[in-house]
Amino acid sequence: MKRTVEFALLGVALAVLLTACGDSSPSVSVQQAATTTTGAVVVVPSTTSTTVIGTPATRTVTYQGVQFQVPGSWPVYDLATDTKRCVQYGQHAVFLGAQGPDPDCPARGIGRTEAVQVQSLSGGTKLSEGLATTAATINGLTVRLDPNATAAGTLTAVLPTQNLLITIAFSTDRASADQILQSLHAA
Repeated sequence: MKRTVEFALLGVALAVLLTACGDSSPSVSVQQAATTTTGAVVVVPSTTSTTVIGTPATRTVTYQGVQFQVPGSWPVYDLATDTKRCVQYGQHAVFLGAQGPDPDCPARGIGRTEAVQVQSLSGGTKLSEGLATTAATINGLTVRLDPNATAAGTLTAVLPTQNLLITIAFSTDRASADQILQSLHAA
């Protein structure tokens, strides 16, 4: 409890210091800056709501013609430039693209939580792609969904027109994954 209060006070002090220095804008993480340099990925903080410390409550991620909302605290990794990054569903994160051929993965996966991976349909995605058999429309986008998502702990969505596979992992509560899925729309 004491450490939580110390971190909260540190956050408030940091926010006051940034405001005093004339920088009242939300911070941009290293991951956000890296993803905006490729041209294929754009991460835009949402201006609709913010937390006390200045981190956006949600942000819009745009990738290959689609946009979706994720919590503002989640890092966004562009796997085209971060080729050693391991796609892990045990951490809150957004992974854009396919995992590289030689990722730096831990020996064992550590837990499972909400995370998102968006990648182009390819030969390597055929197994996941084959699970998505239920046709649906989300915000005007034609999608195919895996009807067994709750059992698998993963929402699998194929967007055939955009040539994308979206994988949204979750642990026991599917609500956050559904919220991310329902925020999908054309860019």
